[in-house]
Amino acid sequence: MAIRPSAIPGIVDPGFDSARTHIDDEGEATIILSVPARLKRAGMETRLMIESSEPRREPDRSLLRLLARAQRFNQMVMQSEGRTMADLAGETGVSPSYFTRILRLSFLAPDIVSAILSDRHALGLTAKRASLLGKLPNAWSDQTALLGAA
Repeated sequence: MAIRPSAIPGIVDPGFDSARTHIDDEGEATIILSVPARLKRAGMETRLMIESSEPRREPDRSLLRLLARAQRFNQMVMQSEGRTMADLAGETGVSPSYFTRILRLSFLAPDIVSAILSDRHALGLTAKRASLLGKLPNAWSDQTALLGAA
């Protein structure tokens, strides 16, 4: 199989700028391809996260379930008739701590919720990260800055 290095950029990126190709000292053509990426800590390791401009194929189901649960918890609180958070958490079979953490997500900014529902949120916004968030900022713009969702 023969590969023509000069054809690769046109296949990968039709808008390829030929100025990114240069000849090294030995006469070999060197092509520089770049992708937007960033390093992200994940526990004890560091991962290289490659950003994609293409939309994901389907929304994050676990994040959608978490938002639905947050709305359910909110509705329970609104209709609680004076019952405590611990009582409501017991009804749902979760700890009071988990109940209140998830309940906070029912107060997310509308643009964040919309971004999650249409799968336009930041890749770093996962169900696990959302469920472990502490106190959310009250201002919706601050929430958006914190979560990088829109």
